[in-house]
Amino acid sequence: MRCGKARKLMLRGTESAELAEHLAHCALCRAERDALARIDDLLDTWREGEPKLGYDALLTRLSKRPAGARRTPLVGVTPRWATVGLVAASIGLGVVAGVCVEQPKPRPVPSEQEVAVAMDMSAFGDVVESSVTYGIEKGTLTPGGVQ
Repeated sequence: MRCGKARKLMLRGTESAELAEHLAHCALCRAERDALARIDDLLDTWREGEPKLGYDALLTRLSKRPAGARRTPLVGVTPRWATVGLVAASIGLGVVAGVCVEQPKPRPVPSEQEVAVAMDMSAFGDVVESSVTYGIEKGTLTPGGVQ
């Protein structure tokens, strides 16, 4: 057996005669098995705690804390001049970014003639005339109205 297969079997926790024979001859795999056993022992001693999630659990934890251990909020810690400076700098940066960034220029709406040229309807004089003529040829329009 090769060491790679032996590692897979050890990680799965599979015991076999073939694995035992490999471990008898391979010192590297024996050392790895011993390390895995130590890790397994450490995990067995791990104490599981109760999940500390949820609003009720938070209120319970806060009520158990001594009054002097409560933290003060960060409001009031930062000097007023630093706050004003940061706000002014962020506004200034926003204005500079808005001015410096090139805005896309709107494209003009094409005229009826440009559309007619693009659709290769230049043989017709007017787009409306072209539409009506196309409709009459297809049979969807009659000289008196829509069919």
